[in-house]
Amino acid sequence: MRFTALIALLAFTMWSVSIASGQDKPKISHGTLITAMGNKAGIVVLTDSMVTYTDAEGHQTPDPAHPVQKLMRYDDRTVCATAGALTIPPSMFRKAGDSILQKMDTQVLGLIQFYRDAVKKQGKPQSMSDTIEGLSGVIRHDFEVLSDLNSSLDPDFDYDYHLELFLAGFDLDDKPKIGRIDVLVKREFWPDGRQHMVAIEAPNDCKLHVVGEELSICSGGLDAVETAMRTHPKRYPAIPVMRDFAASQTKDHGASFSIEQMKRLGHAFKHATVNRGVGGPDQIATITKEKLELEAPVDLPAIKIPRPFVIASCPPGTEFVMSSMLPESPIPIVFQHCDFKSGGEEHYLDGHIYLKCAFRNATLIYWGGDTIFGPDNIVEGNSFLQLTPGACRRPDVAADLAKRFDFVHGGSRWPGTDEIARPPCPIPGPVGWRPDH
Repeated sequence: MRFTALIALLAFTMWSVSIASGQDKPKISHGTLITAMGNKAGIVVLTDSMVTYTDAEGHQTPDPAHPVQKLMRYDDRTVCATAGALTIPPSMFRKAGDSILQKMDTQVLGLIQFYRDAVKKQGKPQSMSDTIEGLSGVIRHDFEVLSDLNSSLDPDFDYDYHLELFLAGFDLDDKPKIGRIDVLVKREFWPDGRQHMVAIEAPNDCKLHVVGEELSICSGGLDAVETAMRTHPKRYPAIPVMRDFAASQTKDHGASFSIEQMKRLGHAFKHATVNRGVGGPDQIATITKEKLELEAPVDLPAIKIPRPFVIASCPPGTEFVMSSMLPESPIPIVFQHCDFKSGGEEHYLDGHIYLKCAFRNATLIYWGGDTIFGPDNIVEGNSFLQLTPGACRRPDVAADLAKRFDFVHGGSRWPGTDEIARPPCPIPGPVGWRPDH
């Protein structure tokens, strides 16, 4: 099947975000407290600003010196906030120079921003219900791809991808609402015998709540302390706003609670929760019928521009004959579960990612660019790897690829050994190379 025909079969095109971390080891960021509350006066959403990073070894490190954005304007009447996995980097397991993985690092607010802008271009406003459903689908797909990629690069990788997304504001029907989705990832074995990372939406108590006269509160993230404070407010008489909250609950179930009191209450919850996962300045959104206002630190890092990648997940039994007319692309293609065979043609590896694929009687060419050839790929039959002179721009990648091939007989390695047929770099010339055409 030609490449143009393959593109027509791709199930989905996803956009991701590259984040600038400046750190030696890429990390997943977690931690947050979100409080969204409202009554007849309007809605207040408050989050903290501190991020806690979890590295590939599972170590957690708070970073109070570098606050991050967790709350943003979604449109003129709505805001969104996220807790849990604020960034998902496949580059946690990268080797030096694998920029193809860094391109796929996902900043969740950037993904939401891209979805929002795509809907806006269509010129048809979405209800909050449709927005929540659409965002859930986009985020779940992104999490499945990235978690599957991470688990392929490190089979022992086992991390709890968990995201809580809040959407709050006035809906198309002019009613104030607070909505929430919880996304998490789990491993599943499907009837075809393949292991899949599957993202699901877990139930919660605030799926889409219409704010009425009385005070209603939805919380997320590290909210155990807040839940205890809300359940027993009279146990905190030393906090003035908790006394006001208790009195208002007794008087009219919070209907008389003001916007300013909501802000102070949210801050009190956050202040009481300050620990290794919560801290930093407040980020506050105030939404009334008249206006939407945001209060946040002015020096938060900007949300990065989304970058595209394409997913090609092949059904069982599908075989592709790849054309040599597939140059290195600025848009990576992630091939999963695909069977490649040669029809007298050649296939360029540069610029793409291959996971859980099979190569039978295939001729593969590497030019020295970024590529990910997962350890779970199968190479068999009379398969050949052609390393061009440019391959030694990336001797680490060239050597890793060479380990999978026997240059003389085809197949993955020398029979019965783990020996490389011949070291492709830094030795120049024809030694260990299949001649160029």
